[in-house]
Amino acid sequence: MNHNERNAFFEMNTLNSDETLDLNEANYRQNSGASDLQSASEEPEKAGSFGQTERSMKKKNALLVILTLVAVLAAGGVVISLFIRDDSEIDTMYDVKETVFVTESDSPGIDQISGNVIGTGMLFEDSDIYEAADEFSLVVGRLSAGSNVMIYASEGDYYRISDPEKKVIGYILKERVNTGGLDLGNPDAPYEIIDDDTGDVISSEMPVTPAAGSGVNPEDFPVNNSPYFIYVEKGSHTITIFGKDSSGKYTVPKTTYLTATGRTASLTPVGDFTIKGKEKWHSWGSCYSPYCCKYYGSLFFHGPLYKQKNFGTLMEGSVRQIGTNASSGCMRTSAQAAYFIYQFCWVGTNVKIVNGSPLGMSAGKPSIASQYVDPATNRVPVAGIAFGFDSKTMLVGDSINVTVSFTPSSASEKDCSWSSSDSSVVSVSGKGDSCTLSARKEGTAVITATSVDGGYTASFTVNVQSAAASNVSSGDPDDVSSTESDASSQPISSDDGGSTTETSSTDPSVTSATDPVTPGESTGN
Repeated sequence: MNHNERNAFFEMNTLNSDETLDLNEANYRQNSGASDLQSASEEPEKAGSFGQTERSMKKKNALLVILTLVAVLAAGGVVISLFIRDDSEIDTMYDVKETVFVTESDSPGIDQISGNVIGTGMLFEDSDIYEAADEFSLVVGRLSAGSNVMIYASEGDYYRISDPEKKVIGYILKERVNTGGLDLGNPDAPYEIIDDDTGDVISSEMPVTPAAGSGVNPEDFPVNNSPYFIYVEKGSHTITIFGKDSSGKYTVPKTTYLTATGRTASLTPVGDFTIKGKEKWHSWGSCYSPYCCKYYGSLFFHGPLYKQKNFGTLMEGSVRQIGTNASSGCMRTSAQAAYFIYQFCWVGTNVKIVNGSPLGMSAGKPSIASQYVDPATNRVPVAGIAFGFDSKTMLVGDSINVTVSFTPSSASEKDCSWSSSDSSVVSVSGKGDSCTLSARKEGTAVITATSVDGGYTASFTVNVQSAAASNVSSGDPDDVSSTESDASSQPISSDDGGSTTETSSTDPSVTSATDPVTPGESTGN
């Protein structure tokens, strides 16, 4: 195969996210234009020797193509050998397209963005867009909750924004825009220090100015259209987000987050990388992490571990390990930090990982309570509901109150709908997490509560007896509050392939331990 034929072959078989190399001879002829030769040979015969000569040449050319391909495949798979080489070798020879993946996504980030954007955000709620930074000015549009916006400037309590299609350009209240907790218009704003036990703000600090002569100079960070640059120090276990200065360089530290890094130095690589793809939830087999951004191989920036794809199922031990050497190479950080990178640092954002602490960054450890909060909504989702009993006995004419408990107890929306399987036996009048039961006649009814958030259900049985059976206990007529059932300790797989022991959140003896393992594709986080 000559140079032109080889290039033609690869041009028709370029790898991308939804195609694979086609080495089938017939398919190649179909895709590469050889079908034109085939159809020409099947045309009605043309009169004269010229027509015969033309047909003969076409047949010879078609045969030559077939023989050439067969020779290539038979000669040891030359083409195939090109694609079992090292990726870097392939990249130097051919423009192989890189797969960019986003799974179970809410369209994180904004891929196409102009150079004068200072950041991006997502709306917490439906919001009017004003012509000027004044709520009494003309309304020029409206965007729905969850909309991504580009932010061009900060003016008081407003951002000047546009939607990605630039159908709406104007001003919106900052309080309605989720920017990952950053005021994009004030690079010198202090960041909060959170108490690890209570989740309360105990103090605030100003952003750290990079130290001169540290060996790493933000002036040298490579620049592209992304408003942010991700800088990681393994020594201080920190991720620092840098924004652009007036000259377009990434010299403005926006915020610093604490992170876990590899259990050994070799597990977390050092060097320059980029964000390659995103997953809203990534499975480690028996647990999950939210807001995952791949930066190298099977390694991600990601949030803590959760038993389900639900922030209410937090595995608290995975939070306690943040700020230590605990992963198989991934950056396991807070849910808030992971969300910021997922939502506001789109594919292609530059990442630099260094040993030591050359810029001297620091960050406080995230509180356990804050990791139950989904940073996209600022809400704690319901992960389950339960009663502390299976049955109740009532007398005809009695009324009692019952309460259902929510997991986690800090759930934002503790509201349920209530039902009775037989309202002629027991009627219900429920509101929120409590309900009044009224016994109407003898019989049995099943009472069910269904959470508004998540649709979780819990039930119990009520046996109603006649008043004559007064010797049968009717149960406590006072308010009944169920309690969260204590989960027994159980080993679960961690993102780094070790094990973490999870106990009830009310158990002060909760511990976690990580056992060294050989990292793998499904455990390397």
